[in-house]
Amino acid sequence: DTLPHELGHAVDLWFGLSQALTSNLVLSNQKTLQEILDEELEINAHSIYLAIMNEYQSVIASTINLQAYETFIENIHLYNELKTTPINLDNKEITMRRKYIQKKLYESGFVDVYYQLHQKNYLSIMNQKYLPILDALSSKYDFSALLLSHHTLEYYRQSKTRPTLEFFANLFTLKVTSNRYTLECSRTFLPQSFLAFEELFQVFYDYLIHHKKLNNIQLRKV
Repeated sequence: DTLPHELGHAVDLWFGLSQALTSNLVLSNQKTLQEILDEELEINAHSIYLAIMNEYQSVIASTINLQAYETFIENIHLYNELKTTPINLDNKEITMRRKYIQKKLYESGFVDVYYQLHQKNYLSIMNQKYLPILDALSSKYDFSALLLSHHTLEYYRQSKTRPTLEFFANLFTLKVTSNRYTLECSRTFLPQSFLAFEELFQVFYDYLIHHKKLNNIQLRKV
């Protein structure tokens, strides 16, 4: 899926503008895709996040055991600390802290849960089903170590346009690969943003396939 995703980014910049079409082309409701997505996430992000995490919990409980989700979530902060604490055998305090975390993770059952999720890829269906939604949510929520498809918060903090750039590229991938199931999930959770994407995609499609001129499109002034 990497090629169609990157082609989606290329299409976003297809017309050689100083801004991407997602933040520059004014749609029929007099807003850009970026403005629509920002507004819709501001209103609905938390409810969408809760719905996704409820399903996430259900998947883990049904594939491993009823306590697995709680074990996983309660110990993620320790796992992240272990990953970000470099080994330094000359520093006794750091070494003791790492040993404590390792012992805690094993005794709590976290290691077994993480191994099962990682090795058996139980979350692959969720990742396929919600890819654009997960990526959009990861601009507001920290999904690190959850084994869900996402970009990092740090990545999104570098530019306010990145959530929309990735949203468009993700939907473009689904569109050109005819992944109707995931497209419909995106329509369900972010309907206004999905319609905005469809309109923007049609502009590109008409230009490429029908050789339609772009004289009538309205662009934001840069």
